[in-house]
Amino acid sequence: METKVENSYTLLDVVSTVQYWISFLLSKWLLLLVFATAGAGIGVLYAWLKKPVYTAEIVYVAENDNQGTLGGYAGIAAQFGLDMGMSGNGAFTGENLAEFLKSRASVERALLSNIVFKGKEMLLIDYYLHANQIDKALAAKKLLGQVNFHSGMEVPNRVRDSVLTKIEEDIKTELTIDKKDKKLDYYSAKIKDGDEFFAKTFLESLTSTAIIFYVNYKSEKARQNVEILQHTADSVRRTLYGNIEQVAAGTDLNVNPIRQVARTGVQRSQVNMQVSSAIYGEIVKNLELSKIALRRETPFIQIIDAPKFPLDKEKPGRLKTSIISAFLFGFLFGIFLILKRLLTEQKKIETSAD
Repeated sequence: METKVENSYTLLDVVSTVQYWISFLLSKWLLLLVFATAGAGIGVLYAWLKKPVYTAEIVYVAENDNQGTLGGYAGIAAQFGLDMGMSGNGAFTGENLAEFLKSRASVERALLSNIVFKGKEMLLIDYYLHANQIDKALAAKKLLGQVNFHSGMEVPNRVRDSVLTKIEEDIKTELTIDKKDKKLDYYSAKIKDGDEFFAKTFLESLTSTAIIFYVNYKSEKARQNVEILQHTADSVRRTLYGNIEQVAAGTDLNVNPIRQVARTGVQRSQVNMQVSSAIYGEIVKNLELSKIALRRETPFIQIIDAPKFPLDKEKPGRLKTSIISAFLFGFLFGIFLILKRLLTEQKKIETSAD
């Protein structure tokens, strides 16, 4: 028969083992102190060399007038067969807003916007290339001449487009757009970057260019309707003024009252004037309603808080970093000593067994 021997550990055994290893580590206190001190020094050096990260934030609200005063105008417009589009669904509502601002097109338009730095006008992406020394890396590879963002953007360029894509990807990882509160319509756009000027300028450019693009896109159809109605109203008004002059000219004629045929010209002018007047009134009415629709279709984005210098700065504190680093180095070195001691004892056991 085979007998199984089971190892059982009591609480006293566990306490004794812990005491043994604590005593062992205390016997190595000098080595642990050296490594902890070295870790603290490395932590201080890391905190000193670590570049600060700046955070720029813009808080804005997208107002929606669908349920406001324009709702009453929609009922009036419906009487004349004019659809003012009061559904309220658009790219500047809900989560679509964040996705639109973080889209590649929005980021690209912001990077290709003009800025003024130290009195010199340049593209924002050129500043980014210089600030991050990307232009030097491209110059070393003799590729800087192929990266020109000032002209020819509609023509594909493999080097330029790849550089632009890489920059866009890096920026989007540090760009966050969230709702400040689920109960409010306030949105917050934040970006983190090691360059304070770029963080502030890029976020402002991103917001402004995206709003301008969307406003033009959203209101283009309504603007075309206003232009068409305005052109028609001007044309009908000129015709109406012409009819008025014809009636006046016909009335001034000294004709024989017995011959009624002479008055037909004046009567035709009067009929044309009345028809033109009625048409002009309806067109003007529809024109004003179209202007209301244009104002409604033009989104109103109000900036609540804009970034200002100095921006919020994130930089590891030297004291905190040194303490964490000292503890980490001391802990890891203690683990190393314990493992080394276990391996030594295991080898002794194997040697004695042989």
